[in-house]
Amino acid sequence: MGENNDKKLKLTVGISLAFVLLFVAIRNAPVEPCEVLHYGDYMNEEGAVENCGDEETSFFDMTKVRYPVEVKLQPQGEVVPGETATFDLYLHDHMGKGINYEDIVVSHTERIHLMAVDPSLTDYQHLHPQPAGAPGHYQFQLNPSRSGTYKVYLDFISLISQRRVLAKSEFNVEGSATGPKISKSTTYPLDGYTFKLQTPSEGSFPAGEESQLELSVLPREGNGPVDFGLVMGAYAHLVVFDEDGKGFAHLHPQNPFVEEQDPNNPDLRFNFFPADPGKYRLWAQLVVDGQERFVPFDLEVVEDV
Repeated sequence: MGENNDKKLKLTVGISLAFVLLFVAIRNAPVEPCEVLHYGDYMNEEGAVENCGDEETSFFDMTKVRYPVEVKLQPQGEVVPGETATFDLYLHDHMGKGINYEDIVVSHTERIHLMAVDPSLTDYQHLHPQPAGAPGHYQFQLNPSRSGTYKVYLDFISLISQRRVLAKSEFNVEGSATGPKISKSTTYPLDGYTFKLQTPSEGSFPAGEESQLELSVLPREGNGPVDFGLVMGAYAHLVVFDEDGKGFAHLHPQNPFVEEQDPNNPDLRFNFFPADPGKYRLWAQLVVDGQERFVPFDLEVVEDV
């Protein structure tokens, strides 16, 4: 009888030790670039984001996404247009435990991607909060140019679950807000360059289907080819917001292998899957001739193109 109890005890200890070692191995696994984690993300029937990868295509309605984290955002004082404000960001899991910086995967050269946009969709900023003391406490600075309630979207990957995490918050900037004015436009002149977004039907997209976008930049008159630089490990990043402020899409190039591409002619093709019809503003973030630029385009998603 005692021998059987000893065997059961050893078996229990062995199983427990195996789980502990597995947990430690996961916790201490090297942080990898998101290319191995992130492909074809979508929202399942329960409102959770499934899968992870470098080809994000979907627009996420954040009123329907089930958040696996608790987000608290606090500005340090009043936030006014034209002045830099410091924010405290607190991230906790569903058990109330602070989410460690080391427990977030490096995705596109950063751990946490924070995208903030004003009600008019005119002031878009892409930031990366940094740890600020206790687990789950982060800080970032932002200089808003507009008034009203800014939407804040968070995008990161949990090292423990290997899942993409999306969450939202907001903050208010002193003054009166204005709504978005979206007019279908896929060409944008800026500082002598002409930025173009090639779409399936001159800025119109079919709802419920994946469409291809292609970004291009014409050089300044009399200049040679445009020299593209990397931003967060890619030649361009796209973020899409809807007119109603429900959510966002965070898109990256189809081809993530930048070392194989010509900096004067990189592959700037993207896939976009909008589920619902409506008007959207797309912001392209890219480095052109050594300077980072944010370029807006306006899109329309319809039932049938």
